[in-house]
Amino acid sequence: MPKGLSVCRWDDKVGLRVVGVYPRNLDVSEDDMLRVFTAHAMGKPEAGFLTMTLEGTNMAVSSFYTGILRGRDQFCIMLFMDLEEEPRAYEEGLTLASSEIVENIGEPEFVEYLGEVFEKLKRMVELSVEQRLAKVFVDQETRLLMHKLARGGIPAEELREWLELQTGKHYPDLGLVTLPLLRSGLVEEDWINAVSDNCVFLVNDLLGARFPPEQSLKLAKGGGLNREQYREYENRIKSLFEGYQWTEEDTIMIGQLLLDPDIYDVTKTLRRKIAQKSELKGVVEKEASLDNVLRRLEQAQVITQMGTDSIEISKKDDPLIMLTADVHFESFFPEFLVLRIQERLEAKDIHPDIAKRHLELLSETYMRMREKMKERKKRKKEEGEEELPEMEAEMAPPPELAEVEPPETADLPPVDEAEAKRIQKEEEKKRKEEEKRLKEEEKKKKKEEERKRKEDEKKLKEEEKQKKKEEEEKKKKEAEKKKKEKEGS
Repeated sequence: MPKGLSVCRWDDKVGLRVVGVYPRNLDVSEDDMLRVFTAHAMGKPEAGFLTMTLEGTNMAVSSFYTGILRGRDQFCIMLFMDLEEEPRAYEEGLTLASSEIVENIGEPEFVEYLGEVFEKLKRMVELSVEQRLAKVFVDQETRLLMHKLARGGIPAEELREWLELQTGKHYPDLGLVTLPLLRSGLVEEDWINAVSDNCVFLVNDLLGARFPPEQSLKLAKGGGLNREQYREYENRIKSLFEGYQWTEEDTIMIGQLLLDPDIYDVTKTLRRKIAQKSELKGVVEKEASLDNVLRRLEQAQVITQMGTDSIEISKKDDPLIMLTADVHFESFFPEFLVLRIQERLEAKDIHPDIAKRHLELLSETYMRMREKMKERKKRKKEEGEEELPEMEAEMAPPPELAEVEPPETADLPPVDEAEAKRIQKEEEKKRKEEEKRLKEEEKKKKKEEERKRKEDEKKLKEEEKQKKKEEEEKKKKEAEKKKKEKEGS
């Protein structure tokens, strides 16, 4: 389990300085912290995440380094844990928390603040299904992989080289990047003899978007709000969605919100009821944290607040909190891939064995999905409960992925299917545009690399020519010198 958190800053005069440690009695030396900092700075001195084992301490560490930027200090945030822990599991949480940690440095109760962050990081490892899907969308590398894999299956080595070209980073083990996709049931891997490589196949696609909070509206109409409040609440939702356009940037932002454990817990509570602020104090441990959660959700236009008996909130009021948008991250069956694979096969743009195996995997995924949906409908009917919409049943990942726990889709509110399809079309359009952009960038990079290679070759030839010329001149001078010495004797 995690042991503690530390924040260090690099001082050009005295070296590494410890800014804060939680808990205060954390048994980690400054020398160990320096080893972690050096591991970052010795490579490319740019912002990034790494994991390592601290020899002699029986601890592993996950750390985020802010990099070297002109006019700014260098910071390193380190999370120490038992060797049995998986350090990479904390990458997303530590990366997301880093900027806020740096902003709070110098505050009077900084160590207490680090304690709050530490507790959040521990909780972030226990992600729900929809948080796991949100994480895939938020992370640049997995998002890029989803765009690429939407064209069809691809050998792992080819995919690794493509990803390195897009990000400028080196990935010695692509499996560390594809692991979240596997655990979420979005991809499968299989060995293809014809290409002598493990290939990666997309079997479920990902949708992230805002939806009108239908359940909250029902609760409000059923007595959660008075008539005046309900009209105002309905108008606020209409106003938000009349101008709503799906964008990748907005979806990344709302995904980042769901990855915060406190925000996610508050959102889940508000999906079930219209709550007064005092009722949410038990969901978030500290009142200051609750205020921050509500502020962030309101700024993101996910919630709204009203007075207990009127629209306006008085100073003595315990305001009502309700959703103005319900955020969803769901997987769905990628029907478009069947046609796309067939088109690429006809154009001889994909190896036949890769295409065949991908179509087999898609067929297997579809049959499992239909079977699960029938089982869920049957169970709900027997229990006398309302049947789930189809899109919710489609969220289940393949059962043979032992590491993946079945998603609790029954806890999710219903989704407007027409709205979901519209957003899927927009997302597909955006995906195609992104593919086109990535292809153009890839072409430019290859062209630039070829130009640079030719320049290097030319330069090398000129240097060799110059070196050969200098050697010949040297030999000539030595010969003349020997000749003169011989004549003199």
